[in-house]
Amino acid sequence: MRIVLFFLLLLSSFSCKPDRRSKEVLPQTEAAIEAGDFVLDSVAGGPHSLKEFKGRVVLLNFFTTWCPYCSQEIPHLKDLIEKFGKDGRFVLMGVDIGEGSDKVKQFARKHNISYEILLDKSARFSQIFGVRGVPSNFLLDKDGKVVFSGHNLPPEEEIVKHL
Repeated sequence: MRIVLFFLLLLSSFSCKPDRRSKEVLPQTEAAIEAGDFVLDSVAGGPHSLKEFKGRVVLLNFFTTWCPYCSQEIPHLKDLIEKFGKDGRFVLMGVDIGEGSDKVKQFARKHNISYEILLDKSARFSQIFGVRGVPSNFLLDKDGKVVFSGHNLPPEEEIVKHL
C-alpha cells in the first residue's frame, strides 16, 4: 500500500500540461552548468553527459510514457531531427523521468523513436532543470547555455539562430 501511495505521489508531481497553446516559459536557469557533469544511462545502452555535446545545439525533451501530450509531440520532434539533425550540429535528447528501461524501450518502439533517450530514474536531472510538468523542453546553445525553455517546442527560428 505504501508503495502504491508513493508511486501516485510521484506521478502527480509530473502532471501533463493540458493547454498545448500556452505561451508560458519556464524560468531560465543556469542548469546546464550543473547538468554538464551529470551522467544518465541511455535506453540504447551506455552513459551520456551533456559535455559530449559541447559545440552543438541540444534540445532536451523531458517526457513520460504516460503523458498524452508527450506522445503528440513526437512527430514534431522527428521533424526537427529531419530538418536540423543531419549535419550533426543539432542534437535531440529525450529524457524520460522516473520510469524503467523496459517500459521506455517499449514506448520508443511503439512510436518508432530513433533519437537518443536518456533515463532520469531518480528525477534528479529533471530537478536541476526545474522541470515542473511534461513535456518540458530546453534548448541549449553551443556553449551549453539554456536559450529557450517551455512546455512547447522552441520555434524553428530559435534553433536556426543558434546553429
